[in-house]
Amino acid sequence: MPLPSFVKIYFREILFGLVLTLGTVLLFTFFNSSIQLQSEDDSQLKGIDAPEIEFEAVDGSKASIKKNKGTVILVNFWASWCTPCLEEMPQLKMLESHFGSKGFLMLAINVEEKPKEKVKNRISKEAMPMNMIYNVAKSYLGPYKIKSLPLSILIDKEGKIFKVFVGSQNWMDLKMIREINGLLK
Repeated sequence: MPLPSFVKIYFREILFGLVLTLGTVLLFTFFNSSIQLQSEDDSQLKGIDAPEIEFEAVDGSKASIKKNKGTVILVNFWASWCTPCLEEMPQLKMLESHFGSKGFLMLAINVEEKPKEKVKNRISKEAMPMNMIYNVAKSYLGPYKIKSLPLSILIDKEGKIFKVFVGSQNWMDLKMIREINGLLK
């Protein structure tokens, strides 16, 4: 006995939905794995002296990476149009709050060429770390080989690059917390 036409249409729609879902999952998996491959290639920067960055601190004073030697520094390069950048900011703020009194400095460096006020007006101030750095000269950014955002650089107390993180991270991961804690000792 042949199936009624509405049953055939129903099965066709289910099959189409499954194929569409499977295709989406495969594309997402491929895209995510390509990001992960990038994040593991930090060999060009790891172990070298952190390239200098001079910037205006939150209090208006002149500061730099080298002036903060003896401190564990996490430099996070970001932009206001970068959704993953903004999504990880609350966790970066938590890191800053947790480790700030223990010799840890969180620098969130905005790479946009827009005036500071235009960028600041587009972001939620409550979720952002305290040390938001704007208008850094592009000549300081080049040595960090920024190809995608967010990009984070963990610098040890001796001023050497300990680790490079490409893409957004789970900064509250226990392994991450232990790693930073180990550098602070």
